[in-house]
Amino acid sequence: MTERMSPNGSRPLNNARGAAALAGVILVLLVLSTLAFGFLVDSRQKHAGSALNLTSNNAFLTAEAGIRYTMKCLLDTDPGCPPSTGSADWTTLVDFSKTFGDGRGQFDITFLNKQTNSTRIQSRGTFEGAIRVLSRNVARGGCKLAENAITACTGIGIEGTATLNPPGAPTEDNFCSATPIAALTLPPDPTGCPNADYPDFDPALHLDGSGFLTQFQFCQMRITDDQVVKTSAGDTVWVAQNFTLDKEGILEVNGGNAFNVAGSTTFTKTAQVQVNGSVTFHTDVNFKVEKQAVVNVVSGDPADALALVGQNADVKDDAVYLGGIIANNRVRLDKEAQVTGALMSIQDRVDLKKNSVLTYDSSAGISTGGYASCNAGGAVVSADWGEG
Repeated sequence: MTERMSPNGSRPLNNARGAAALAGVILVLLVLSTLAFGFLVDSRQKHAGSALNLTSNNAFLTAEAGIRYTMKCLLDTDPGCPPSTGSADWTTLVDFSKTFGDGRGQFDITFLNKQTNSTRIQSRGTFEGAIRVLSRNVARGGCKLAENAITACTGIGIEGTATLNPPGAPTEDNFCSATPIAALTLPPDPTGCPNADYPDFDPALHLDGSGFLTQFQFCQMRITDDQVVKTSAGDTVWVAQNFTLDKEGILEVNGGNAFNVAGSTTFTKTAQVQVNGSVTFHTDVNFKVEKQAVVNVVSGDPADALALVGQNADVKDDAVYLGGIIANNRVRLDKEAQVTGALMSIQDRVDLKKNSVLTYDSSAGISTGGYASCNAGGAVVSADWGEG
């Protein structure tokens, strides 16, 4: 049988082979089309999801802006704020709304649980249909730590290599009307210590088998050489002279505790203060955190630590501190120090030097027992900022 050739000399496909090839081509095109359609749908879904997330985040930021705007109005009596926010009696506060930008964002402010000097701000943020709600308690007559990253009487210095975060964090200089921190009055009788009432701290004598304190009055207290010392809820420790934590010593705070030190308090040489609860360090002389010591890093909540200092406060040499610091005299961050919280010098200045970093947190120290001592005027803001 003679096979016919095509005009160009190639052999044509027979009907069966041609049909199979054509079906294969159609199948491939169908698969590719399906994949392309699926990719297009998936891309549109991802784009829609991304847009939805962005809108929700913007609503959250709008609600947060409402909280911050309202706090500013309540505390600063700005003529541009709603009139009721300047009232001396917060029971008369009136709910209000504010639209901003191009009109896509709006926050609606509701005042809950209104008292003469306290209320709960609820901010309903709306952005392009998305809604988020935030709320926070606020009260008058509290502490400048809740208002400013830095408050000082005679000056604020931030060297070029030092950092204040966020860059626009509030600071206030020439504020000299706060009541100085009073000197401690120790329980009797530290006179001539060490004595029976105020022995020098000895881990062999003053800790139980689990490392918890069994004695709470000391002449000198030094925790050193990897020693771990634990407190129980409600413990108050009195030290007639100096309190030192060094050489990788660990102080584990459990519950609301206070360390009242008539001399100086020093955390140094990679020592650690681990806070599970809250702690106030009230020291009549100087307060130092230095040489890679860390305070309150484990829980990481600046609301849980507060230092009340009779003279000078220093954080330096790669040390890390989370909490509030209020000193009668100078407060200084130096040499790579990192602090998250707020700083205040009642009678002197605050300086950030040599690559030190202060990250502002308005809740600094608020959960501590010593926070009530901070009566510098301004606002007490609770640490329970949350949604709803």
